[in-house]
Amino acid sequence: MRSLARVMAILEFVASNTEGATIAEIAKGVDLHIATASRLVHTLREESMLEQNRAHRYVVGNRVLSLARKGMDQNELVVRARPYMQRLRDLTGETVSLHVPYEGLRVCIGEVRSKHLISRALPPGDVKPVLDTATGEVLLINHTAEELAEVLAAHHSKEDLAVVVRRVAGLREQGWSFVDTWVDGVGALSVPIDSGGRAVAALTVSGPSSRYTRTQAMVHLPDVQQAARQLAE
Repeated sequence: MRSLARVMAILEFVASNTEGATIAEIAKGVDLHIATASRLVHTLREESMLEQNRAHRYVVGNRVLSLARKGMDQNELVVRARPYMQRLRDLTGETVSLHVPYEGLRVCIGEVRSKHLISRALPPGDVKPVLDTATGEVLLINHTAEELAEVLAAHHSKEDLAVVVRRVAGLREQGWSFVDTWVDGVGALSVPIDSGGRAVAALTVSGPSSRYTRTQAMVHLPDVQQAARQLAE
């Protein structure tokens, strides 16, 4: 059981670092001797639980992502949300995705892909920072200034806290976010799913910005908001 706990600690540490981690960083992060960390990391790599990216840093492997996708298909929120997501996909013509927060990140747990030949792909298991994205920032919508400061510190962000606080306050007031600058060529509308005054998930519609513009997104904003409210019940 001790070895299993160490393996889980390594996987969680690597998953929480969006740029991956070296063996030395893993050893320090999970408080293991570097020889022990090296042995476990190489075993995980052999089992496709970890892999190295182009920068030779360890990232979560395909086997973990495959298991995560299978598990997400059974997630209660995903099961409940799927009919709403399919309806929104048919109304908007674009990809609809469901995301949850996890330690300063946003994790995609469900997707209904657009039927267009050219479309946005957001497979379950996709992990991105919460900052500067439509989906991520609506997940911060109820955060206090102190909590936002912790997010900035965790991401080593140089962005001014006061600017982030004002931006999140604006999102809180309007109740949704549209961004077409974070990923080149992609427009995304996101609405929080609220539970007890906290955004526990986000419902997002996204597509090529040449087709899915702010004007187009506003046409179906009420539909996305209604779906988010029903999922929060």
